[in-house]
Amino acid sequence: MTHPRHRHRVLSQRFPKSEVFGLVSQMRRAAVSVPSDIAEGAARNSTKEFLRFLNVAGGSLSKLDAQVEIAMRLGFISSGQKEELDGMTDSIASKLPTSSCNRRKGCEDG
Repeated sequence: MTHPRHRHRVLSQRFPKSEVFGLVSQMRRAAVSVPSDIAEGAARNSTKEFLRFLNVAGGSLSKLDAQVEIAMRLGFISSGQKEELDGMTDSIASKLPTSSCNRRKGCEDG
């Protein structure tokens, strides 16, 4: 499987040139923020801070999820490509211990 950050970059290269400083830039920043936030949190001295950074990483995944939805609605990616990206982000989100809610299905515990 292609790394999600790389897959977003490959797909975003096909977006219109007018989106280079808009949606493309936002998607790339969000995709890079996820592992960066996890790494920064891991370097902190407390579990509380690490969990806070994992939560921030989850927020970046949610942003990326919204941006992928926008890209599909604008016709920049197909529904199949969106599903592929959704699967990648869901896989990452499921590994974040701070994620008590599925981004597309709502909270599992109420």
